[in-house]
Amino acid sequence: MLGALATALGLAYATLWYLAIFSLIPCGVSLIGLVLGLLAFLMLRRARSEASPGLRRVGYSLLVVGGFLFLQLVYLALAPTLRNWEIKRAQAFIHTLIPKLEAYHAQYHTYPSTIEELASADTAYPRLLELTGDYPITYDNRQFYFKRGATYGFKFYVPDGFIGFCYEYCCGAEGTWTVTD
Repeated sequence: MLGALATALGLAYATLWYLAIFSLIPCGVSLIGLVLGLLAFLMLRRARSEASPGLRRVGYSLLVVGGFLFLQLVYLALAPTLRNWEIKRAQAFIHTLIPKLEAYHAQYHTYPSTIEELASADTAYPRLLELTGDYPITYDNRQFYFKRGATYGFKFYVPDGFIGFCYEYCCGAEGTWTVTD
């Protein structure tokens, strides 16, 4: 059982940014697991009535494999939870930059043109803010900060299936987050 949960967690972590496509796999696998589990119960029932140790071994094997496959359904709860955690982590990191931007503005009367002017060399960026790719659209989350006239904003893309979602923070210290697809 622990192996099944670890597999579901590993699959959820590996497919974190492509939930729309990969969430179909655990659904199908879980359905196969359910069918194997039902078949295992029928075999075990028959093995008990016939006192057949060979049939009992096959029944238990099918039950273990079916249970393992059925527990992949846990993926459907884990993957969105992990993904939302990564999004919240990126947003929290961005919110820690706002006081630094405001302090920079107070000192130089302008906002920096790049975030690297504020970040130290050992700044650890959240994983989401390190993503780049060409599918489904070309994006580079490493460029999440932009100067917008007399203020600033943040924007990062979360790939998912054929659409994805764009999280945008606009404008300045009292800004708000919007999500578009």
